[in-house]
Amino acid sequence: MKRLSLIPLGFVCLMLAACTQTTSSSPSGSAASSGLKEQIVGKWQETKGDDAEKMEFGKDGSMTVSMGPIRMKGKFKVENEGTGIAEMEDPFDPAKTKAVKLKASLVKDELTLTNEEEKDETKKVKKFKRA
Repeated sequence: MKRLSLIPLGFVCLMLAACTQTTSSSPSGSAASSGLKEQIVGKWQETKGDDAEKMEFGKDGSMTVSMGPIRMKGKFKVENEGTGIAEMEDPFDPAKTKAVKLKASLVKDELTLTNEEEKDETKKVKKFKRA
């Protein structure tokens, strides 16, 4: 039963990884992508609740997502302006991974991630503040 309740967390964590900046006016996605990849490096905290998700992005494209005692590793890459890919390990079987396509917006110290494939509206859009 515990395993089933953690599966949505895994999908949310996947959703939170790869980002691109939607506020850039650069004509080439690679310039904007490069900027966002550098700007999100560091620690982020979801803006809702005490059990909020925490993320840490590394310069090398690595990432860690945690919520309470659950901690998952993964990697992210910026695909083009406005979209990215997050690939996270399964919290129950680290040998398995899942990739999720995301839309992202970074304005100052607020990161907004949107997973258009998420059916649960409460999990579709997540907001984070720099920790």
